[in-house]
Amino acid sequence: MELSAYFRFVAALIFVLGIIGVFALIAR
Repeated sequence: MELSAYFRFVAALIFVLGIIGVFALIAR
């Protein structure tokens, strides 16, 4: 497993979770 690919996957996951969290706060 390439380290760059793993880091990219983790970064994308955190980014998506961050967007969902922001929308959840705005929805309130």
